[in-house]
Amino acid sequence: MDIVNSFNKIGQGENHRCVRDFVKMKPYTLMKMIKVDSVYGRVLKVILEDEGATFSTFLPKRFSDGLDDAAVDALNAKSGALFLVYLGSVTIYKHSETRIALISDLDELASLKAM
Repeated sequence: MDIVNSFNKIGQGENHRCVRDFVKMKPYTLMKMIKVDSVYGRVLKVILEDEGATFSTFLPKRFSDGLDDAAVDALNAKSGALFLVYLGSVTIYKHSETRIALISDLDELASLKAM
């Protein structure tokens, strides 16, 4: 029966969430950033933790375009000490843009709320 449980666990796949499904202004612990190749080109995948559960999400393309490998490595060196916060989305000329931020201290949430 262990082989069946193993198979079923693999079949469930990875726990993945869309950034837009995140709770606004809630900090998610950044565990790891990975640059991966996709049909859309090189994208940035992040592994996050929320109340003991880990999940992944893809960041908007502008983040993978703006962060080189050295920057990703520097952020990974601080894993567990950084938090990703969903700030919401805005529509600019019929184009919706997702707003997110990284913070290193939960006290910084107050300054994000003032934005």
